[in-house]
Amino acid sequence: MSGNIWEWCQDWYGAYDAAAQTGPRDAKLGGNNRMLRGGGWNSAATRCRVARRDFDPPGYRYNYDGFRVVVPQ
Repeated sequence: MSGNIWEWCQDWYGAYDAAAQTGPRDAKLGGNNRMLRGGGWNSAATRCRVARRDFDPPGYRYNYDGFRVVVPQ
């Protein structure tokens, strides 16, 4: 799915500490921006990977940002 849209994540964008496996989950730690992952349809091929991170403010809307709906089983 990488490369279809940048996926909004729950984590706030911020620096990882040495032991962290996820970004900051608290807005106080991550500033005002939410994490985006994966690259979008308008991204270069090198940016279309799950490990790619970017950010935007939560109110930002554009046609290459979205989210994946997950239904727990």
